[in-house]
Amino acid sequence: MQACNSTTGCSTTTAMTIEEEMNPYLNASLVAIIAIPGFLFNLLSFFVFFTHPAFRNSFGRLTTLNVAANCFLLLFFVFWSIPLIFSSLDQKLHLLNERLGQLSLFFAEITYNSGVVLSINRLVAISLPVFYRKYFTMRITYIIIGVILALSFLYWLVYFIPGCSFYFDVDANVWMFSDTKCGILLGDVIDLKYNLGLLSISIVCDFVTMLFFRGANMRMKKLVADEKKARQRTRKEIIFFLQSFSQTCGYVLMFVSFHIISASVQVKFHVFLSTTIAWASAHAFGGFIIAVFNKEIRLHLSGKGGRRSIDNGSQAIEGQFLNPFRHRYIGFFALLLAVL
Repeated sequence: MQACNSTTGCSTTTAMTIEEEMNPYLNASLVAIIAIPGFLFNLLSFFVFFTHPAFRNSFGRLTTLNVAANCFLLLFFVFWSIPLIFSSLDQKLHLLNERLGQLSLFFAEITYNSGVVLSINRLVAISLPVFYRKYFTMRITYIIIGVILALSFLYWLVYFIPGCSFYFDVDANVWMFSDTKCGILLGDVIDLKYNLGLLSISIVCDFVTMLFFRGANMRMKKLVADEKKARQRTRKEIIFFLQSFSQTCGYVLMFVSFHIISASVQVKFHVFLSTTIAWASAHAFGGFIIAVFNKEIRLHLSGKGGRRSIDNGSQAIEGQFLNPFRHRYIGFFALLLAVL
């Protein structure tokens, strides 16, 4: 994520004020308040989607990949950004800083690519249900996941080219691309334009999915006497739409903040907010949205079991919520919070 480099908004001011001296504590607190809960929400979603039988389908596996990437990405904020905010970076560790930044972008790209595939998945499920059931099998889904990982891996390899780096700047407390031709190109073309293009595809797919569903739902109302069931399907599809649309909008706002707003502000703290905090917030928000909009996750955590239908738009999949898993989750999260 670029727009922020050594010659623009990320440069430090010449005079140190009391506010700037306090910034390390404030900055670290803001990162922790956002990244740690965001990590836990994504981790909760990962365990439920990965372990529960009802999510063992194409939609569930793609969502599992999405939240897993968010988990790994947020760990860089917790275990790398926060310590560096309080300390100076030895020159010997600069290469490690670049490699960790490089790896963070690998997980970020997995999130954006899988988000697009999820939107396409739901669109096909609604518009071409027969085609969906035939071709969106688990085998095809794992091939799609492999393609997503391969594309993200190729992007990761680019950062081994000299002059192409992404790292955490200790002085400005921001993640930034190197101030080189390659760094500027990666930030402006790949990180901003390419990813905004992906997110635009997601938004279009989500809206088209809603249009297809409204048409299908109107036809179903004419054929099915059970209006209550029709209303439930409509409500569920609206929830899926709001979940996907909210996540996508969060990422769009993050890119605008990181690349455009950060270049127009001069105060060091404002640059930090528009870059590091914006990036962490978008991925933390992604996990939060999934947990909030997914009733099955909330019921699973609260222990209110029972058979529930999980529908991604084309078919209902019955699943039994297993209460023993709930105790494992609670114990695991309690231990994790104690460590953090």
